[in-house]
Amino acid sequence: MNSKTIQNRVFTTGYEGRDIDEFIQYLNEHNVQRIVDVREIPISRKKGFSKSKLREKLAESGIDYVHIKRLGSPKPLRRKLYADGDFEYFFDRFEKYLESCSDELEQLYEIVNEKLSCLLCF
Repeated sequence: MNSKTIQNRVFTTGYEGRDIDEFIQYLNEHNVQRIVDVREIPISRKKGFSKSKLREKLAESGIDYVHIKRLGSPKPLRRKLYADGDFEYFFDRFEKYLESCSDELEQLYEIVNEKLSCLLCF
C-alpha cells in the first residue's frame, strides 16, 4: 500500500438485531457516506439486507454501496467456526487468508480514504 494518510475514520457494523430503517438511521447518525459490504455472499434472510435491496435503500438515503466479496470470510472457515466455535483458529486462518487479498485491501484503502465508510458484515 502507498504511504498516504487515511483522512477518514472507518466504522464497522453488523445488522443483527436491527431492521433496515433502524440500520440506516444508525448510519445517518454517524454521518456514514459509504457502506463497504465484506460479506462473501451478500444475501440475507432478513428483509432489506440482501445486496440489491440494501443498495437501493442506502441510495435513497444518499449512502454509497460497495461490495468486496474477497474480503469476506471464506465458507470453509465459517463452517468450521460454526461447528467448533474455535475463534482463535478462525481469526488466525482468516488473517492468513487476507494476506492473499492485497489488491482488495488496496481497493478498500482507497475507498475509505475517499468518504467516511463503514464495513458491513452480519
